[in-house]
Amino acid sequence: MLFSLSLVPLSAAERRSRQVCLAVVTAPIAGAFLCRSYQISWLVCPLRSLTGIPCPTCGMTRSFIAVTSRDWSGAIGYHAFGPLLFLILLIAALHLLLELGMQRRIRTVYGRWMHNRRWQRFLLSGFLLYYGVRLHHGLSSGELLAAMQAAPIGNLLFEGVTKLF
Repeated sequence: MLFSLSLVPLSAAERRSRQVCLAVVTAPIAGAFLCRSYQISWLVCPLRSLTGIPCPTCGMTRSFIAVTSRDWSGAIGYHAFGPLLFLILLIAALHLLLELGMQRRIRTVYGRWMHNRRWQRFLLSGFLLYYGVRLHHGLSSGELLAAMQAAPIGNLLFEGVTKLF
């Protein structure tokens, strides 16, 4: 069965919990739609701006914005996991809206997948492997070292490493 509906109504605490979760999962989606037409110069990755090293989620915001513009190749180019995460957040938002609207807990197939430790480890491993590939590409192209030299803390790290060799 794809889903089943609980017979017990949601408690007040469960409703509040779902409302908070709904706000959390819809914020990036709404932000991506709102940012399509605006340049947000202050929205930068603090790790990358300080060290020159991109964080594992660098490019995710631009990927979400590209998804909302239906630019699929751009979305994947900014971050390969961006469209997948956008879809997961969208499904979560719809699920939470249905639960709040029906005042009942909905059990689904994807809900069981989300709680499966093997599936979680598989996704995390894929995500970290992708991050490693991105770092390797940045190192081999020289982009990462150039970014480190231009960043305040990254420059200090770069100088420390070059003194060792």
